Amino acid sequence: MSLTVHTLPNGLRVIVAPTATSELVTFGALVGMGNAHTCSPEVDILRQSLVDEHWRRPEAAGLRLSSETTIEHTWFELTSLRDASQMALEVLQATLMTPAGDDTAQRAATRVMRMRGQYSDHVFYEAVDRASHDLFAPHPYGTGSFDQPEQVPIVDGQCLATLHARHCQPNTTVLVITGSITGRMEQALQDGFETWPNGRVTVNIPPVTPNMASVATYHRPGRQVQVAMTFSAPSYGADGAEATQLLAEILGGKARIQDGRLRRAIRFEYNKVYDVFTEYMPYSLAGSFRIFTATTPDQVVDVVRLILRELRRLEMEDIPTAELNRVQLRLCTSLAHRYQISSIRARSLTQSLAYAGRLWTWKEEAEALKKVTSKHVGDLLAKLAPSTSLNVTLVGPVQAGTEAAIKAMRAGDVPSREKQRE
Repeated sequence: MSLTVHTLPNGLRVIVAPTATSELVTFGALVGMGNAHTCSPEVDILRQSLVDEHWRRPEAAGLRLSSETTIEHTWFELTSLRDASQMALEVLQATLMTPAGDDTAQRAATRVMRMRGQYSDHVFYEAVDRASHDLFAPHPYGTGSFDQPEQVPIVDGQCLATLHARHCQPNTTVLVITGSITGRMEQALQDGFETWPNGRVTVNIPPVTPNMASVATYHRPGRQVQVAMTFSAPSYGADGAEATQLLAEILGGKARIQDGRLRRAIRFEYNKVYDVFTEYMPYSLAGSFRIFTATTPDQVVDVVRLILRELRRLEMEDIPTAELNRVQLRLCTSLAHRYQISSIRARSLTQSLAYAGRLWTWKEEAEALKKVTSKHVGDLLAKLAPSTSLNVTLVGPVQAGTEAAIKAMRAGDVPSREKQRE
């Protein structure tokens, strides 16, 4: 069934994506407020206060609810059976259009700061946060404080109302309804949000210039060192984005693919780590490519060297056709599966409209992935030059000399194309 996009007079963009076979209706809202817009946990507190204020209402009891704050946006998602869609719509309207009161605001602030403390105490997540910070600092993408304990800010309803008015605006929001949609639902959605006043706020995130080629060590007690390797990558929809997706999957992906190259080499062949995975994070202005693993302190240098060697091989050598076809098939299958699930489809559609300014169907994405060749991946790695622009973040009981050894490291023992020709 066809996708349509409506832009209401207040600037709100509404995606209508019907699914004939679904008995569910999903409402989603991608709001233009994220952690990059403030240098404190204000956006997280605002999101949590809205959830606390409106998702505890009796009419929300039968809904499936989720929310998340990311670097650039905040996501609200409500799913219901078709017969209860009006309830879901009313809860979403209240969430987006009505800020929370004083008591709710302060409770939300206390809980968010407590959660942040628990989150940062986990060494792995600390490595993830620090890697982003090391790559993007001092840009807001790298916002984070690690060595200074954060205090619970004094937040009242007026403070959050001001923040809500600044960031939660229709012209910076993309709304989606997907699933078993009727014409009446679509009209009710438009009627309900036409009254949302628009302050015409324009929120700008400054251009991104990632840090290049650094090694950062954060000493923590323990038995393992968490290793996070990051380098800048294409932004969402930019030239090379599909090749970057393919590269992440070839190396192993976030799902820890058993035949991923890093897992085969570092875990099965050399037995130096238990787990290793890769992640491509495309934002609207920039992207990051991340490789995460953990090992004992005496193996850190060898693990980094092996990862660099595998990246160099992908740059210098052709990917076997059978391997390339397998990875493309797996990515296309994952795309098709994601778009069968209303909630995932809803978020993917809003992201494509917010980031790229147009709707991408899964078939378009799949066709773009199928066109990626081994040469595209090699050219991408040559352009990104991870062997000379890599940020390595180490969190744990790092041995003396490890940082210096990694800084002195070169691409490994894989010869360049020129040497191969000789």
